[in-house]
Amino acid sequence: MASLYKRKTKSKRFLKGYVWYAKYTENRRMKRVSLKTGSKERATAKLRDIEVAIESGRPTGQVSNIAISELTPKFKKRLPVSGKRPHTVKRQIYEWDRFISWAGPLKLSDVRADDLEGYRDYLLEDRGLAESTTNNILRNFSSVFTFAIKEMRVFDGPNPVIGIKLTSKNEPPYPRYLGRDEIEATLAAAKEHSRDIYLVFALGIFSGMRKNEIISAKWSWIDFKKGGRILVQSDDEFKTKSGRNRVIPFHDRLRSILNQQEPGAGYIVYPDYADKKDPTKYRVH
Repeated sequence: MASLYKRKTKSKRFLKGYVWYAKYTENRRMKRVSLKTGSKERATAKLRDIEVAIESGRPTGQVSNIAISELTPKFKKRLPVSGKRPHTVKRQIYEWDRFISWAGPLKLSDVRADDLEGYRDYLLEDRGLAESTTNNILRNFSSVFTFAIKEMRVFDGPNPVIGIKLTSKNEPPYPRYLGRDEIEATLAAAKEHSRDIYLVFALGIFSGMRKNEIISAKWSWIDFKKGGRILVQSDDEFKTKSGRNRVIPFHDRLRSILNQQEPGAGYIVYPDYADKKDPTKYRVH
C-alpha cells in the first residue's frame, strides 16, 4: 500500500514550510514521489489516485481520464504559471470552452480525431472562420492535450490532434487594402459613433497597431517631437505580442487627429474602462 510522509522545504511555493511525499511499491520497486502540495487533504486525494492506478495496472504517473469539462478549472489553475502569455491563456480557455459546448459530455480519452475534424468543419462552415484562424484553434487544442498529458497528468494520450490535416491556406496572393474613399467613409462613421471608436479606427488605419495595443495605448507613448512617433511599450499591465518594445512612425493624418484631442495622463481609448488587463473581454457596442 502507498503511504504519506512530509519533508521540510525552503521553497516559497509551500507556505507551510513542508511538502508531502508518497511512498509506494510499483513493479517491485520502491518509489518516493513528491506530491507537490503542502495540503494534507490534497496529498491524500493524490495518494488515492496512485493506489487506484496501481490496482488497475496503469502507470502511477497518470491519473484516471477526466471529462473534458473538468479540464477547464484545472487548466485555469495551472496555465498562469506555465510561462504562457496571459492573452494566450485566455484564448486557449475560451476556445476550449466553446469546443466543450459543441462536443457535449465526453471523457478526454473519448475525444477522437474524427471529433476534432468535425469541429474543424463546424468552425469553417457554421461559424465562418478563416482557415488560418481555424488552424490556430486546432494548434491550441494540440497544446491543451499536450499540457494535459505532460504537465497535468490527467490524460494518458495519445494526443488526438496529431495527424489531423490542417486546412489549406487558399488565401489570395495579395491582401486587399482600403481605398481613400473607404478610409474616409470608415472614419466618418466611426466619428459619428463616438470619440473612442473614432480613435480606435484612426490608430488602426494610420499606425497599423494591433487591437490590444490600441486598447492599451497611453498618452505617454505618444512623442510629437522629431517628426512624431508612437513608443509601444510593455509594462506590468500590458505586454506586446513579441514581448519587445517597438517604435511606429507618425502618419501626418494621425498627428492631426491626435492634436485635436486633449492629452491626459492615462489611456488614449476608453480611459475610464476598468478591465484593461483582460483584452478578451473588451467589446465595443
